[in-house]
Amino acid sequence: MSTTQTASTITSRELRHLPVPDAWAGIRPALVAGWGALVLAVVVAGLAFTRDELAVEIAAVALGLWALSLGSWLGRGRGFALFASCTVLCAGGGWLAGWKVAAVALAVVAVVVSILGARELARRANIARRLVWLGQALGPATSDQRTPDKLLTPKWRAADVAALPVAWRYPQSMTPDTKKTGELEALVSGRLGAPVTITWSPGSALITSRAEVAAPVAQDDATTRLGDVLGSMLPGARVDKIDRGESGRIEGVEFSWPAARANRIAAIPFRGRIAAALQTALGFTITATWDTANDRARIERLAELPSRIPRPPRNPTKPMVIEFAQLRGGGIAAWDMDEPLPHMLIVGGTGGGKSVLLMTILTGLPDHVKVTPVDPKYVGLMGIDAVPGVLAPASEPEEMIQAVENVHADMMARYRDLRSGQVSRDQLDPVVLVIDEGQEFAEVLNEYWMTKGKAKYKEENGVAGTGSEHPVMKSLRSILRLGREARVHVILATQQADASWLSTSARLQFSVRIALRNLEPVASEQVFNSRIATSGLESYPGRAWVSPSMGVQPEHAQVFWTPKVVAGLSPADRAILEGLGVPLPDAAPGAVTVRDIEPAELEELPAVDDALTVDDAPVVSPGMGDMPGITEPVLELPAAPVRTLEAEERPATELENGARILVDSDEGPVVAVVESVDPDDQDSEYLALTYRTVPGDELGVLGLRDDETVPVVRP
Repeated sequence: MSTTQTASTITSRELRHLPVPDAWAGIRPALVAGWGALVLAVVVAGLAFTRDELAVEIAAVALGLWALSLGSWLGRGRGFALFASCTVLCAGGGWLAGWKVAAVALAVVAVVVSILGARELARRANIARRLVWLGQALGPATSDQRTPDKLLTPKWRAADVAALPVAWRYPQSMTPDTKKTGELEALVSGRLGAPVTITWSPGSALITSRAEVAAPVAQDDATTRLGDVLGSMLPGARVDKIDRGESGRIEGVEFSWPAARANRIAAIPFRGRIAAALQTALGFTITATWDTANDRARIERLAELPSRIPRPPRNPTKPMVIEFAQLRGGGIAAWDMDEPLPHMLIVGGTGGGKSVLLMTILTGLPDHVKVTPVDPKYVGLMGIDAVPGVLAPASEPEEMIQAVENVHADMMARYRDLRSGQVSRDQLDPVVLVIDEGQEFAEVLNEYWMTKGKAKYKEENGVAGTGSEHPVMKSLRSILRLGREARVHVILATQQADASWLSTSARLQFSVRIALRNLEPVASEQVFNSRIATSGLESYPGRAWVSPSMGVQPEHAQVFWTPKVVAGLSPADRAILEGLGVPLPDAAPGAVTVRDIEPAELEELPAVDDALTVDDAPVVSPGMGDMPGITEPVLELPAAPVRTLEAEERPATELENGARILVDSDEGPVVAVVESVDPDDQDSEYLALTYRTVPGDELGVLGLRDDETVPVVRP
């Protein structure tokens, strides 16, 4: 007996392509039972014929043929179409003949038998393919040229997913060599993906599964702990590798499972449960990558996110880029309002941090932005009009209609101005329409339309309104499609973004997409075109799935904390709003909110006289102040003489090292010397300008677009 053939592995995909021998393709007793049923039906039909009971005769023959078609399908593993056709004909004929109860009963039985039969045939086909794979190794290893169905006899009733137990009829010329049993067991174990025991008998051997005893790993308790978790959910799975950082902290785990478990692991919810169990065992947040074709997976530690991040000040060099969250990978999530699709979609319920997210975005908008909020639940955006530029929320149906129509009218007016050449796009201040509870908004307005709106529409327009959808929804879709060129933007927040109220074409207009919770698979598909956002996000306020641009896979992020504009804030929260230039209701009288000074404003300042010279001072005699009765004269100076720095705008791409420029500081514009101008590593459309202030010697960096200009101090 030769056992030089080594065991090899096979993937689930390759296994599915192995042929199933005819002898193993079906349930043979079912075919015998089908023929028996037909014979019985013929006997019954004969008896009915002798009694002139034609209906019974036809029914008996029909049922006999139906039973034969069922037995043929189950017995040979093919022919389901014939069985289904017979079922339809028999049930339909019985129904037309007036035997409705019998027809329904036959249909129910056929459905149940189809489901159970299909499952059993699939189970047997999986076992058969594994035995074919095993037979292809056993034959060469024992110099036996017979096909697998001649070598092996499945134990169909007792067989598990690894096809065990199975009887092996080894060749008569072979003498069992118990010394080689270990090699054969290793060969079979490798083929079936499960540890086995071979028990010899004259002319045959029984191959059965045995419990695998893992090698002791006392040096790594994590391997044992994770192996136990995997084994309890996925028998036969094992930990292959654990990656640790320099401090010994676990950073990644690789594990695999037997090919016999492929059908189980293919279910996405089951993979989610495995990942959740491993995350609980490890005690930190993970991400999982599944290689189901090769029966392997890897989990990795996700970078930790702070539970609260104060909102940073606005970036004056990128006013149209609104930063709102920190990504788990270390980057910053931002809304670029100049994107081709300049709108934002937010999905989240109560308590998920939606109000904080909206505050973070609205307080980060450029100056002179007009924000129109719509709040059908009355309290969702309460107090948000305390933010500069934000109007009072519209909540009544007529108010919400008017708010959307006003934004739409503004957009169309802007298009007329753009077409006539009166303004350019860069001269337009952004307009933002914020709709909270979008689904509720649509339902409230559609209900209003059906009850009161149509009558009012006819009264105002002289024609009857049609349809069940309020016309303002058409205006909203128009804003979504056409808003970009007119700098009109939409922030739409909702608990569900399903097609019942938000069409697919409307969803495609949103570039930035945010989910403030894990989503159901269908909802994840609707929002992100992927099922990635179904699990793994911690249940912390402000934790979110964020896709910052169309086509970009979402990742975990923590939304910046921005407090509401109310009195009595803590010093830390006051500092956040003051840094954003937001006036506080309880600010001290005369307090001035600090904001950045734009370089262009310097050019609008009036010129002032040059600095004083010695000739401007009056002559004072020495010692006059010491003489009794004589008052020391007052030195009269011209009022506040300051020398104005003259600056001219130059493209950032033309700046050279050593050039003097004006940059903003808390005290106003200061002079700085350019250290370097390099391409931005994070965005190829931007330059990173490094400078050092004079005086102060403070180092700083500006992010500038290629076409932006910088105020350069004239000599």
